[in-house]
Amino acid sequence: MLEGPAISEQDSQRISQQFQAFSARLDHTDEERLVLKMAFQDGLKGTTIAERLMLPKHRPGRLLKSALKKTRTALLASGVDVEAIKQLIIKREDQLGAAI
Repeated sequence: MLEGPAISEQDSQRISQQFQAFSARLDHTDEERLVLKMAFQDGLKGTTIAERLMLPKHRPGRLLKSALKKTRTALLASGVDVEAIKQLIIKREDQLGAAI
């Protein structure tokens, strides 16, 4: 198991507060949450999601776009540094790739 850099208590508290503020601002519909799960957790494509949920082909893409926009807005309004998160994800993916 890979471990990331140590996080100070102060940073940990700041991150926790930002996460709580972020969570409070999310206002995804049930349909958006389901499509997000199916796309990102289950790895399904839009056409498969549409078939399984009996939606028009274009609907999952529109729901994803809406949900991601709401997520980004909530992150920014919560004071979360979106660019810093992107860099952490890239760094972590590089570490995981090197470990394989």
